[in-house]
Amino acid sequence: MLCRNTSAATEDPDNNVMDQSSRYQIMCKMAVEIQARWIPAKGDVYLTPKQGSNPCFWSGEDGENAFRKGFAIRKKGNLIYLEARIWLPRLNQLMDLAQIPGIRFQDMTFRFHTWAGKPGEREKDPVMQQYKSLEQLWLAFIMTSHFSRQWDGTRWIIIPPVTA
Repeated sequence: MLCRNTSAATEDPDNNVMDQSSRYQIMCKMAVEIQARWIPAKGDVYLTPKQGSNPCFWSGEDGENAFRKGFAIRKKGNLIYLEARIWLPRLNQLMDLAQIPGIRFQDMTFRFHTWAGKPGEREKDPVMQQYKSLEQLWLAFIMTSHFSRQWDGTRWIIIPPVTA
């Protein structure tokens, strides 16, 4: 585990800038459906209670069994300690989470672009203009398309179905 004091945007292993803003952290924390799908892997970015809003990067040194269902597991003697972890998915991980079996990757990406609109159009839409990074946009797309939820600025709320 490598924890460091980072700015709101940090480079990931692929040399891309990743959103680690407090807004994205809150959006991820409140997206319990996304947190439940976390399969920890080397290079993942996450938060711990001890580190507060300073993200950690999992190096994999703790072994495969170090994480389970959003918790770090440490054994000391006969005691087992659990510590909560909040996953901050990278953009490539969000794109993978957005996929639906039987739908081609490029078709799902087209759905994302149709949903997100053009950057100039997004600024006119009060719901869309709140998303300040691609990570926030993709997270919102997943929550909307897979779980019928929309970010209201503090939490993911259920979107009522549209009736004709």
